[in-house]
Amino acid sequence: MGIQKLSKHKSLASLISSSSSSKTDINIPQHETEIYESVWNLDEQIDKLRSKINKQIYSDSQSIVSLSVDEPEQIHNEIYITYEQELLTAAAWYQEGLPRHICEEYLNDNTKPIGSFIIRHSYTYAEYPFVISIKTNISSIEHYLIEQTIDNNGYRLKGSSKTFDNLSTLVLHHTIMPDILPITLVLPQIHSTLTPFNDTNRQRLSSHIIRPVRF
Repeated sequence: MGIQKLSKHKSLASLISSSSSSKTDINIPQHETEIYESVWNLDEQIDKLRSKINKQIYSDSQSIVSLSVDEPEQIHNEIYITYEQELLTAAAWYQEGLPRHICEEYLNDNTKPIGSFIIRHSYTYAEYPFVISIKTNISSIEHYLIEQTIDNNGYRLKGSSKTFDNLSTLVLHHTIMPDILPITLVLPQIHSTLTPFNDTNRQRLSSHIIRPVRF
């Protein structure tokens, strides 16, 4: 149908043009000839536009295919980083900006058991992201550097070959076995915001929230 329409318009335009050039009695206004020629050109422009749209659709579809291949890995990495940050934020043993002397003062408290520890940011050694400070005896605090793997996919104590996906799993492992540490780690106790337990606040227990206290 489209081909017939184009042939019709083209032949009609040619007829009108040839009739205008010959000296006959047929008298067709010039503006009607322009209309027929415009119609024929319009169909040509539609074909060009359709071809351009098809090329754009193909290009967009290729971009979508490329995006669908790369996007899942990117999303996974972003989710993992967010998850790790949330774990650290909730951990009482993680104090990123705590200075060394305050850390030692806190761990030297007589109420803190041997094995108490804090992980903080390493400001002295830029190549190591974190340092773990541990109470190794009643009056001694030792510091161990934590390094990140070359591919940045894990952490390990400097001098150790055991790598962990995140700091939380590193800590959990060393609460069970010391490996290169002198002692196993002791997780901070969970402190309650409740007043001393008695008959009165026993009845109000369900309305209180017990939460860890960060130092």
